[in-house]
Amino acid sequence: MDHCQLDVVVVAPDGRLCCPWFTAVCDFKTRKFLGWYIGCDAPGAPQIFTAIHRAAILFGIPSDFYMDNGKDYRSKDFAGGRKAIKKIKVEIDECDSRVSLTKALGITPHFAWIYHGQSKPIERAFGSLHRLFCRHQDAYRGPDVARKPEGLKDVKAGKKGELLHFDEFETLFNSTINDVYNCKSSSGKTLQGRSPNDLWNEEFPAACESGKVRFVSSEALALYCTRTSETKMLRANGFYDSAIGCEYWAEWVPSEINTKVYLRRDDYHFDEAVAFRADTHECIGAMYADIDNKAAALARTESQRAKLSELIHKKQTVNRIAERTVKLATGTDDRAPYLESMIASVKVDAAMRGRPIVAESSNTEKFLMHTPMDSAKQMLKRQAADGTQDISALAPVKQAKKKLYSLECEREEAEALK
Repeated sequence: MDHCQLDVVVVAPDGRLCCPWFTAVCDFKTRKFLGWYIGCDAPGAPQIFTAIHRAAILFGIPSDFYMDNGKDYRSKDFAGGRKAIKKIKVEIDECDSRVSLTKALGITPHFAWIYHGQSKPIERAFGSLHRLFCRHQDAYRGPDVARKPEGLKDVKAGKKGELLHFDEFETLFNSTINDVYNCKSSSGKTLQGRSPNDLWNEEFPAACESGKVRFVSSEALALYCTRTSETKMLRANGFYDSAIGCEYWAEWVPSEINTKVYLRRDDYHFDEAVAFRADTHECIGAMYADIDNKAAALARTESQRAKLSELIHKKQTVNRIAERTVKLATGTDDRAPYLESMIASVKVDAAMRGRPIVAESSNTEKFLMHTPMDSAKQMLKRQAADGTQDISALAPVKQAKKKLYSLECEREEAEALK
């Protein structure tokens, strides 16, 4: 697994020009792309979790993970944190790995050698996509300054009208991976005239039967592929997540004051989080972010309404700029014929070899394993079905205070009066 910046200039949704980033999960042997994420901004842990989630939903949880040694891969949420970085080996801090995705799902992480690009087999797959797709785009910028195409400055300025909008670029790139790269045969020593899909179809069922590939439910996987907050004591006003500057609260908070907890929340949709006990990792319940300034009806004060109006104005301005940029910069040349010809050639080649075009799906229900996150999801569903949680059931029973007596005779007199 690794990141790669694609050498094509596109129009981002906000109207700026950028070269998209590609975060991908690739099978080590077949070089089949299993899951990926394409974005306009520099990648990090959220993009890693998104790519893994998309791959694991369809193709299961692997027993080993070979990845880049960047700090986003060595994060506490993904691989358990980093203890030390040496010239050759990256070590895992086992003390922090209790909440990491790899530890929770039984995945053994392996890191590529630092400053050794040849130690990452996925780089060859990136090179194949570069030759199949990037080189044939009008806004191709080249891998370095020496190989930059002539006239790129005019293309970026929109003078030739040849820039792709990000949505159109993403559609073409996804089709290249699914319909061309994964289906294209290779004469290499591993594939031996087969395509990545062919070899995957041959070996995937046996891998499931042997236990090398396992499956978890989509709901549990969604919880595992989230970021964790720092550990804090719950206070009467809830939990303040300093990493994103957001306050969380729920109805059950008063019964859990002074309990050490951490939150799991999605970086893309952090309006809701799930709280877990720091000592036992037991799910407590859902917490919700402060929703001030999230909608017009919830803007209570004049300052909040002014802030909301400013945000709406900025969003409208960005949309107008994006629409105008796309109108001026989007080319009239159609990229579809070239991609369609590649797909057609792959289909003809597969038909001549008598191979199926798409990867065969396997019955994954019998390989589904139960995880602690499944129990957490069931608890959250029960809370949502009840509507409100019974706070009295969670509150500790208060013991009656015993009265102190200075003399024994006073105690005996008080007991006699009862």
